[in-house]
Amino acid sequence: AVLPCGTSGSGSAVKLCNNAALAAQMIGICEAMSLGESLGVDPSVLANVMNVSTAKCWSSEVNNPHPLAAKSIGSGASANDYEGGFGTALMLKDLNLALDAAVEEGKSMPLTGLSQ
Repeated sequence: AVLPCGTSGSGSAVKLCNNAALAAQMIGICEAMSLGESLGVDPSVLANVMNVSTAKCWSSEVNNPHPLAAKSIGSGASANDYEGGFGTALMLKDLNLALDAAVEEGKSMPLTGLSQ
């Protein structure tokens, strides 16, 4: 879908903001899935509960990083032995650009910095 974002350059700014949020979100889902598995929770059960609870997000529902959870929903790079998907080099590029923009605007982005 094409979504109007405002004046020239706004689309790029929206992309950086979206990917900064995605990076922190994906790390949170990775950590939660790892902890759940260590505590003996079936990854598919954990993902199912998360996806009807307050942790519901794209990273848990569509692109779950845990292979067993991803296979149960039938999507995500982890369901395909991590083939394809959005490369980490591209994400790192966007995080660097977002952090550069934040410095220029005098904004603090500690989670983005940790995600980087």
